[in-house]
Amino acid sequence: FFDARKTQLGAGDIRAAQFFWRFGDASSPHPTATGFNVGHVFEKPGTYRVILVVVDTDGHRQTKSVQIVVSPFVGATYYVSSSGGSDANDGRSEAKPFKTFAQAMVKLESLLSVGPSAVRILFKRGDVFPAPGINFANRIGKPAIIGAYGSGPQPVIHASAAGKPVFRIRGNSGGFRFVDLEMR
Repeated sequence: FFDARKTQLGAGDIRAAQFFWRFGDASSPHPTATGFNVGHVFEKPGTYRVILVVVDTDGHRQTKSVQIVVSPFVGATYYVSSSGGSDANDGRSEAKPFKTFAQAMVKLESLLSVGPSAVRILFKRGDVFPAPGINFANRIGKPAIIGAYGSGPQPVIHASAAGKPVFRIRGNSGGFRFVDLEMR
């Protein structure tokens, strides 16, 4: 998150000023934002220059910038493809992905209690995955990214039972991040 609430303005207050952010992230579908408090996710490792332009009520401009360094993901990555995987695979590469959502969640559940410091489960773009619903309760602190790989449309994860959530996260279960998925 980026917070510019403490910006010193020449005239007016922050509610009347204009805040324009550029994240320097050409790969993002959202490379800019407006407002004094904004968020942005840098998906790829690299060095980014974030620029903020503030215009107060008298039209005076201020420009500030900050450099952001995003390190590569460190942890275990598992791949899932309903069109080309097998649950007998180890899931550790795009060439040998798991087949089912259920197998991926069994692996995720086991790694959240022991294993690497972070876990990433990536579903193949263009594939559809029936999901029986997963309940994560009181998983302390270990980051988990549930996202997509490949090219094409977002993977679709749909609940097997109407009205049931695909994921239910409760209690002390911080650190889950869902990216580039369509959930129905």
